[in-house]
Amino acid sequence: MAVLDACRLSSVVLIGNSQGGRIAVDMTLLQPARVKALGLIGTCVSGVPEGASWPPDVSELYREIEVAEAASDLDLLNRFQAHLWLDGPSSIEGRVGGATRELFLDMNLRALNARSVGEITD
Repeated sequence: MAVLDACRLSSVVLIGNSQGGRIAVDMTLLQPARVKALGLIGTCVSGVPEGASWPPDVSELYREIEVAEAASDLDLLNRFQAHLWLDGPSSIEGRVGGATRELFLDMNLRALNARSVGEITD
């Protein structure tokens, strides 16, 4: 919202991928008059109950992610997130390898080390 205000934009088309899509949905719900259209790619929305109907292997992967987050073990968290988002949660870990995996691990670790952008406020 601050960016829109600073640029004096009354309404925009928002396009978001993954976490950016979640932020775009949240902004649209908070300020629907400011969003002309919404394009989403691989997006989860805020407030969706987690884990209720996941298969056991996916539930276990999420449990491992929570443990790594609680321990602030970013290398382990990065590995588990690669399994979740790159390989697929029900696939074997390492299904996607080579340069693609290395690129994912590098980019995701940068995101994990980045400062938090804060909470959305209205």
